[in-house]
Amino acid sequence: MRSPTSCCRAVRCGNSLLPTDNMQPACPFEPLDRLARFSWDWAPALCDTAHGCADYHRSWSLVRLLELGGALPAGQPFFTRELAEVARGSSRRVLVAGGADTGLTAMTIAAFRAQGSEPELVFVDRCRTTARQNELFAGHLRLPIDVQVCDAAAVDCAPVDAIVAHSFLHLLPHAKREEVIAAWSRVLKPGGRVVMSCAVSHAESDWVRAKDLAQVEQRRLGLQQRAGQAGFEPPVAAEIAATAARFWATSPGQAPALTQANLRASFARAGIEVRHIGLQGVEEVRGPLAITTRETSKRERAEVVAVRL
Repeated sequence: MRSPTSCCRAVRCGNSLLPTDNMQPACPFEPLDRLARFSWDWAPALCDTAHGCADYHRSWSLVRLLELGGALPAGQPFFTRELAEVARGSSRRVLVAGGADTGLTAMTIAAFRAQGSEPELVFVDRCRTTARQNELFAGHLRLPIDVQVCDAAAVDCAPVDAIVAHSFLHLLPHAKREEVIAAWSRVLKPGGRVVMSCAVSHAESDWVRAKDLAQVEQRRLGLQQRAGQAGFEPPVAAEIAATAARFWATSPGQAPALTQANLRASFARAGIEVRHIGLQGVEEVRGPLAITTRETSKRERAEVVAVRL
């Protein structure tokens, strides 16, 4: 078995670690094929079993690559627009608050490059798999990054100009959401902004997400076929698909559900003012959480801008 260090060298020198090198990710500077192979190989060892995240972090980069064509997280035009002012500033420190893999970091870098600049990155996540992926990614681009493996509410860094987050706040219990937002307030400069995408429900009681198991099975078969077409041996292709399907079949919601009202209230208690919430249809929700029954209609993807007072 390779060590994480040997995978790091492979990422830096540009050698593909997947069976084929004919898959071109949507983001040209994110070496998703190598990073996907790293998480597939190392998540079982790096993910904390108490967190229950190994299936997700092991398979998600491969799902992005094989099923979604390497697509970045939903909302790229929104993030690009809202980070433009920060990207043009003299100080460009950005906290990437959590990430399923390197997709959110890549989207942040793309937003800055659209303005001809590069961010100074801080990345925090409690999982060593995603933390190591982001460290490898930044090393590949020769960008400085402060990677912290800790609870999101325990982040400790020099003040930042912006915080970006995507699709995780609604998965936390209400008390933990408040702790995380309070931590953001501690490290965010006055006038700094939170730019975030998250799922919001119509009511606090709408937190249970019943999964359509027939759809899970259909998607599993499709992913297995794509993995085989990419060059994975049949047993490995089957394992990739089964690993993703185990996560797709879970319902990670927390009560009470995140709503616009309790989101605004939590930010206000932390001294952060929500300036904008734009709702996008559920068809904009990508990835493992997209497989649900019609109950999904009770939830929408919110694009949120909030400013530290």
